[in-house]
Amino acid sequence: MNKNRLIVTGLAAFVLLFGVVAGMSVQAAQGASISVNPASVNAERGDTFTISITVDQAGAELYGAQYVLYYDQSILNATAQAQGTLLSQDGKTTTVVANVINNSLGKLEYAESRMGVPEGVTASGVLATVTFEVIGTSGTSHLVFSDVKLVDSDDPPNELSPVTRTNGVFSVKYEGGDTSSSSSSSSSSSTPPYPSVNPITVEQAYETLQEEPGDFILLDIRTAEEYSSEHIDMPGLEVLNIPETKVATRLEELDKTKRIMVYDQSGSGSKAVCDDLVEQEFEDVYNMLGGFDEWKKMHYPTTLLAGPTPTSTVSSSATPTSSSPDASSVPIAQPSATTGTETNQTSAEPSGAIPGFEALFALGCILVIAVLTRKKNRRRRGE
Repeated sequence: MNKNRLIVTGLAAFVLLFGVVAGMSVQAAQGASISVNPASVNAERGDTFTISITVDQAGAELYGAQYVLYYDQSILNATAQAQGTLLSQDGKTTTVVANVINNSLGKLEYAESRMGVPEGVTASGVLATVTFEVIGTSGTSHLVFSDVKLVDSDDPPNELSPVTRTNGVFSVKYEGGDTSSSSSSSSSSSTPPYPSVNPITVEQAYETLQEEPGDFILLDIRTAEEYSSEHIDMPGLEVLNIPETKVATRLEELDKTKRIMVYDQSGSGSKAVCDDLVEQEFEDVYNMLGGFDEWKKMHYPTTLLAGPTPTSTVSSSATPTSSSPDASSVPIAQPSATTGTETNQTSAEPSGAIPGFEALFALGCILVIAVLTRKKNRRRRGE
């Protein structure tokens, strides 16, 4: 099969896989994990530092991997996300399916797969490295994983589960050596001596709101029109819509005895509102990372009130890094304009991309690559 024919077949298989990815079989992989290394970093404004994203597949044959990593964009600016050696440790070819830095949302996306071989790799290693520049003068940024997928080399491929996620934490260091917190933290799970914003992924938010809906107020800070079109709702949950620009003047509507979980459309503005609530002595404040777009991507429950759902947009600043020529040169990583991705956005205008499409597309591509590789190898053995 020539290269062009393989690409065409890959595109067709990817379209078919859209109906399969969500229900993809899961293989138990006790001990599989993904981690930020080092887990704790302190640096001054203007400094740069690099973290490694390490994966331990617990002996399984790993064929492809993807992750989303959130950070506080008011404190850190991601400058590079580079391919590691995990999937190419035996010298075999890999392709970077997605490599996206979005400093407006504080969001990184990365996906990579092996190519041309039927087997995966079993030794743990570094999937990718990320370089940050410190732009904040004080504060702490959690480095939080979301949408992690590890895919094995079985035929058909399986998603490894469960995967333990070890997040990281960064603290701005003042001149003189002290961090912005009165006690330096060595893990993202430690509790600071003052109220702070708790970053929470949509997966964690969904589970928490299912278990303890009466303990929370879910604060939707989008416009009234956006809220009326569609919003998050769950049984027993108190939901309030206060547009971002009006939160400061309507604080009396929020019960300080409850935990407040805040979300906006894309996750770009909710952190600032959370910070303001903490300053107003709200003690338990949670920032939903990725916002409504990420919630919808996970197919979690929503309520439609009036009219059709508006077309969601993706932040305009999402750009592919220059360190991933493979991602930009692979034809199957460039869908049509009707399903454009953040990877291809460089314009200052928002696009009509499907929120979270990149991660689903990346996983689909990984599965396509695995399936086509096996079929090609079988055909060769049969000749």
